[in-house]
Amino acid sequence: MITQLSVFLENKPGRLSEMARLLQEAGVNIKAMGIAEAGNHGIVRMVVDNVDLAVKALQKAGMAVSKVDILAIDMRAGVYQISKILGDHEINIDYAYTGSGSIIFMKVSDEGKAYQVLKSAGVKVYDTI
Repeated sequence: MITQLSVFLENKPGRLSEMARLLQEAGVNIKAMGIAEAGNHGIVRMVVDNVDLAVKALQKAGMAVSKVDILAIDMRAGVYQISKILGDHEINIDYAYTGSGSIIFMKVSDEGKAYQVLKSAGVKVYDTI
């Protein structure tokens, strides 16, 4: 499984660039990112190459950041096939976003079970990216 960071930001010009600058200055690269708007605020969900450095830099700047395990799945198996396997096993997809290449990142209701059923079905699930 992959660790995702979620950062709560005000929904106003410059906030995303400030977060990205902090990560760049800390030597952290963003590998994938999705943004969900929630009125006056937004949640930036991202996968980075150095979780610990990213958390330290963001918290030092006073940003609210949390970590959660997600799945990184080879999308070439097909979104239908992936979602059908998960649905057939009563695993809910909470949200998903894509990164570079053919990887889809998913937060699901049971990461361990999802990992096992997808692997058993021959779907490539990445342990690192």
